[in-house]
Amino acid sequence: MYCCGVCALDCPVGSFQPPPDPTLNKAALARLQAEENSRRLVRIANETLKGGLRFGALAGTFVAVQQISSIARAERGAIDVLIAGTFTGAVLGATVLGSRGTRLRSCMKGTALGAGAGAMGGFLQDFLISYLPEEEQQRYHTPPSIPTNAHQQKELEDRADERRHPPRHTDAAAAVIAQLQSSLDRNQSASALPKQPDI
Repeated sequence: MYCCGVCALDCPVGSFQPPPDPTLNKAALARLQAEENSRRLVRIANETLKGGLRFGALAGTFVAVQQISSIARAERGAIDVLIAGTFTGAVLGATVLGSRGTRLRSCMKGTALGAGAGAMGGFLQDFLISYLPEEEQQRYHTPPSIPTNAHQQKELEDRADERRHPPRHTDAAAAVIAQLQSSLDRNQSASALPKQPDI
């Protein structure tokens, strides 16, 4: 962008200033201004893309660490949010450009800020979840598990089918019959499993 030399007095910040060439016509000035606007849009798009990718990577890191922590602890709660916030803050601080000392200081600051934000977010989350019904609280605090045998795999598939296709019962008798039928099916599937011989 051309500068007239007296920016502090006459040129507004970020405005296009045409060069003092009397031979340029209006079409040339319009073309120069369009090129400058295009460069500005490209810079804005690049910065937006970089910021979005960085935010997505940090969010993915936070969720991954939170899930790993809940599975390792066999429980889900505020501690997982605290651990994920601390780790994500450290990663954010380590990505700051600069010397090794600058990165180390940024990593320490990011760790402290992430731990504080994670502690507040985790305890606030637990406080809000305490208002949910007892079944919902138990479902939240139970971390995701991996089935170890065919029986557990079938139970997970049955639960998924029930969530996708909830039964519609017309009266209480039909609901009781459906529950008895599902219980009988589970007992039959459990009895069909091979038993360990007594030693």
